Amino acid sequence: MMKTDKLYRFILINIAVAIFSIGALAQTKFLNPQGFELLPGTDKASYTPGPDPRTPEGKEFYDIMADHPNSKLVSYAMMDENKFREYFGISIMRNSKPNSIRVLMLGQDSTHFGEFTRYPGTSGFGGQVQNMANQLGQHDHVGTTNTVVSTIKGQAGAYNHPYFVKNDEGKIEVKLSGVMSNNLWTMFYDSDSPMAEWRNRFLDWVIRYNKDSLELISTFGGAARDAMASFINYKGGKVLPRISEKQAMNMLVPETKLVYAGGNNEFPVPVDERGHDLYAKFFEKKKLNYRKKEVQTDALDALNKNPEWFFERMVFTGGGFEGSGVLNPAQVGGYDLRKTYIDGKRTNNLKGLPLSDGTKMRNIIVQTSPHPSFLAYELRGKGIKAAEQHLIRSFSGLDRYFESGELVLDPEPGQKNIYRDTGRVRWSKAELPPGHFSFGTPLLRKGNSAMASRSGPSIINGGTRDRPTISKEIIDRAKYHKPHSYPPAGENFLEAASTIDRYKFDPGPGVKLATLMTHTINEKKLFEVKAGKSFEKHGIAAYYTGTHPDVGTYSAYRGDLTKPKAVILADPHGYDDLYTDRALTGARGQYLQGMMSDLGYSDRYAVFKTVPVGMQNASPQDWQHTLEATNKYREEMYKYLISKKPEVIFTDGKYAKAELARIAKNLNITVVNIERGSRPNDGIAKAMAEHIGDTQYKAHGENIPRSHLPYGIKNWVGTSGDRVFASQGIGKKGKLFVLVLPMWAYKQKMDLKKSEAEAIERTRMFQLQQGVVLAGTTIRDWVRNNRGKIKQCRLSFTSQAKF
Repeated sequence: MMKTDKLYRFILINIAVAIFSIGALAQTKFLNPQGFELLPGTDKASYTPGPDPRTPEGKEFYDIMADHPNSKLVSYAMMDENKFREYFGISIMRNSKPNSIRVLMLGQDSTHFGEFTRYPGTSGFGGQVQNMANQLGQHDHVGTTNTVVSTIKGQAGAYNHPYFVKNDEGKIEVKLSGVMSNNLWTMFYDSDSPMAEWRNRFLDWVIRYNKDSLELISTFGGAARDAMASFINYKGGKVLPRISEKQAMNMLVPETKLVYAGGNNEFPVPVDERGHDLYAKFFEKKKLNYRKKEVQTDALDALNKNPEWFFERMVFTGGGFEGSGVLNPAQVGGYDLRKTYIDGKRTNNLKGLPLSDGTKMRNIIVQTSPHPSFLAYELRGKGIKAAEQHLIRSFSGLDRYFESGELVLDPEPGQKNIYRDTGRVRWSKAELPPGHFSFGTPLLRKGNSAMASRSGPSIINGGTRDRPTISKEIIDRAKYHKPHSYPPAGENFLEAASTIDRYKFDPGPGVKLATLMTHTINEKKLFEVKAGKSFEKHGIAAYYTGTHPDVGTYSAYRGDLTKPKAVILADPHGYDDLYTDRALTGARGQYLQGMMSDLGYSDRYAVFKTVPVGMQNASPQDWQHTLEATNKYREEMYKYLISKKPEVIFTDGKYAKAELARIAKNLNITVVNIERGSRPNDGIAKAMAEHIGDTQYKAHGENIPRSHLPYGIKNWVGTSGDRVFASQGIGKKGKLFVLVLPMWAYKQKMDLKKSEAEAIERTRMFQLQQGVVLAGTTIRDWVRNNRGKIKQCRLSFTSQAKF
């Protein structure tokens, strides 16, 4: 629990934040209010602005996002370890537009690539579930989210976990299954847990505000299946576990520990009364290398051949459901969504379950499918037909609902509901709709393959699966870079704004300008390959642009496009724009922000990039070709920005200067040209001396305003110099980039919220009453106080039974 002074401080901060938020919402004036107008999702200029916080559904969305628990602190309190990779924060949803989702895809947790894209349902998983939606005639009307909206370490449960059963003949047998520990189960699925409570609240929002559109919820993998089942149970339905209550009464689950088994895998190891590895003890070894599959196989073989030896040495708590050792029978093998009961009727239609606004759900069918990773494994081992047969079997549960009319899923224009019409499906990856991403998102981050890796908890490499070639000095300098100013009190630095700025962001440029900035570019010419060159042999030098065609165009603008008081026409600088979707958000942009603030413009200015690609180290010939391919893009946008009659136009870079002179003649607007140098602050002091006559002016950086950045952007973005860096090397440069989190953000010290601490205390009291091992208690200590209980548990289980 929190200390008293910290608790009082927390309460005061939150009262102040609540009062301010009410006022801030009432006064919210978006720089680009037209940004909430949308094109069809298939148009390449389409994008997601995020829900409009001026509406009830939009405001609630950002309130829910702001209330996401601090996963790291919750995990330490409930598991005595951190189950989460919290560094890059939560990725809440792909397609958050209310009443636009017909099919909701629910997965387990995010991926490295998902953290890099800032959206769930990307990577290979995203491409595969998007294809499944396409088989049902849906492309744009798809939403994706996860059981856990950040990434987790290891898996949500342990496979090949041993337990014992007594059959009808009185024989004791050892079984293996997926089993989730009591502490992990409580954290993920107990309705009192802050994590489960938040997920139930969020799923309620998704269903309420897609009431007129949502027809199908598909779950992928055990964690998603159990999350949906827990939600249904929470709402008053009933989903039964795969193991019946009778089976659970004749089941005994030992205490285990999870050990590293290579990659993102863990292996459950039964322990003795001192907490030592029983597999290693059986083989008379100090430790075993479970990263080797053959070691795992040998361990399980020893268990199956010598069950009595292990049974006599394992730790059984005799607590939980009917003394089984688990709190809920569903911890062994999970829930069975085919055994869902609504108002006493067995059905997968959620119709009639209550929502938090007092209304009831309409026809919504719940379906479970194998995780795409499993299907991909089947594809490698048995071929594409095997994967497709798995899909057909999982889709077959929908047949009765199509026939009854409870499920319709009429296809979108240009799509076909292949499964409904033919009973067949294709196994493939589909392209993700551009309208599910922020305007300015590069192709690099709209990918349907896992093009990312980690170089550490706070570093993600995106663009290819290769390891980057980059100096340690660059990475270290980026890690230690401090912000120009820290986020407000009460903020989690790793998440999006949750206090005074939670409703402040840039939704996008609107239909007209989005079209101008995308449809006017000759991409075929822009990404032409130079004569006699190839990327394989010459790397990025094979192109005129400094970034690869697979990166695409990105981040053309930043700021106020409606009534800008100043305009900055800038050549590209740095690579932060690849992550932020907005122009010049790295070190150079932060120095320009300092200049804008000093001139009194704050956030009421616009930045527009000469070309929406990277051009670092480009030759004059490269620039000439790239400018020719983007002439109309620039001409149209320069004319538009000039028509807004800003007080001053700054050009930042020689090509921006030359293009303004070419396009705009006889301007009646002050023009100030900034000459760049090698450092991100170069030329600014000289330009200010020319503009305002202050020869003593010193360039300085300031944080990029939240009103200039897309919704959901993290608090550390645009605050600490450059964050994204290009890898060197043929085949990497221009295509592979490194995203580095600043240390000040992930070293932040925080406390649990009072409500979180109280909820966790309730779950601990329940576990204590159930007689299971609490987080923070070692097996050795628990055994010391419960030896008699363990002995009685064994005797009770073996009475009138034998191996």
